[in-house]
Amino acid sequence: MIIINRTRKYKVNKSKIKRLIKFLVEKTGSKVKNLSIVFSGEKFIRNYNKKYRNKDESTDILSFEAFGDNYLGDLIISIPNVYKNSIREKVPFNEELVRVIIHGFLHLLGYEHKEKDSPMIELQEKLLKEFIEGDG
Repeated sequence: MIIINRTRKYKVNKSKIKRLIKFLVEKTGSKVKNLSIVFSGEKFIRNYNKKYRNKDESTDILSFEAFGDNYLGDLIISIPNVYKNSIREKVPFNEELVRVIIHGFLHLLGYEHKEKDSPMIELQEKLLKEFIEGDG
């Protein structure tokens, strides 16, 4: 697993992220354990969103599926946007960060959603609750 922090203000808790990914691999039955996570600012993720999704806007997370046998893919996470989400949703920053990582991980496994009450979002919230209760 590769974890890259491109932010200056946010300190990455790599051991917690590794525990989260291990938890997700176990709970989803994923065979592939390798992936990369890049923590970025808004400008970095906006450039990727524009280049690869043709959307000239910032977002909280981008997921890029890999097509190899031993590599799940890449997650790019905008720390400022996760922080904004946490304020808007009135949840702690670390909870929102875990939610966003779970969300991206599920996308890498092929899950999709159109609505907020989709099976993917229900699974995301179930996994979030279970991880927080077990990790706290």
